[in-house]
Amino acid sequence: DRVGLLIFTDREERYVPPRKGRNHVLRVIREVLTFEPEGRRTNLTLALESLARGIRRRSVAFVVSDFLDSGFERALRIANRKHDLIALALSDPREMELPPVGILELEDVETGRRILVDTWDRDARGRFTEQARERAETRRRLFRQTKVDFVELSTALPYDVPLVRFFRERARRLR
Repeated sequence: DRVGLLIFTDREERYVPPRKGRNHVLRVIREVLTFEPEGRRTNLTLALESLARGIRRRSVAFVVSDFLDSGFERALRIANRKHDLIALALSDPREMELPPVGILELEDVETGRRILVDTWDRDARGRFTEQARERAETRRRLFRQTKVDFVELSTALPYDVPLVRFFRERARRLR
């Protein structure tokens, strides 16, 4: 099978056209492992539009992201109509729940905005957790509505088990 790569931030950072062959696959892996982004923000709309426009043949496309962006829903629908999208939705447990450890300074890595949070405050922790759950549920709902297959992956757990489970279920469903 042919394999390609599109790495994006708020711009298309690197594109490796789909090709066959062992050396090409090794190049794609090397690009993923050694890539240093220039951009600090995320623009999923741009990435999905690039995918829909740039790849002419219907393909299986894996979109690896935390999907913490907004306004990309239309581009997701269009790209999924043209290709078979599989969303690999990454999350970090530290983004889901705050431990009660005192005053923390949190920084949004995309905007540089910083806030102080008193993690001893049970209500503040509860609001943080509730907002994280709402974001995750909104993401799941979007994938279901757009009929995009998705796998939720945690940075704290091995990725192989959920991926194998997903592909077994998908093969069973597509039979």
